[in-house]
Amino acid sequence: MKEIKASISKDLILLSFTIIRVAIYLSIVFLLDLSVYFYYGAAIIMLPTFYLHFKYQIADSTKKVLLSDKEIFLVLNGGEQINLIEAEVVFYHGHVKLTRSNIPFLINPDYYNIIFKMGDGREFSVSSLLDRKLKNYVNARIDNKRINYEYYMLY
Repeated sequence: MKEIKASISKDLILLSFTIIRVAIYLSIVFLLDLSVYFYYGAAIIMLPTFYLHFKYQIADSTKKVLLSDKEIFLVLNGGEQINLIEAEVVFYHGHVKLTRSNIPFLINPDYYNIIFKMGDGREFSVSSLLDRKLKNYVNARIDNKRINYEYYMLY
């Protein structure tokens, strides 16, 4: 079984896209000697991604996912293992780029959350902070008829 859990290196990889984008923006503002108000644009570019990053980091810091050939287990803090394959409905909550071609503006498309709604009414979520390819692992093991997409308001 393959074990997936959050790590600092995975966090930095996800944040690198936003950091590079802000560095390019600030370089252009500096080189063109634009007004100081254009520096606030860097904050506008960074805030949505940082918000999602810290939100997902808090939620997933104690979780880990175990992958086998046909199953996905979520291991919670207390050691309880839930077989996520048994979910009735799976929701991908993320950027439009999950399913369509689009140029990201505010939110890094690598940030998404997967919500598993079980038959008994319980819900479990995992995010892309555990692994950027988590969506691929879930798609390979769960029937597409049970998968739905919800998109962020901001692109």
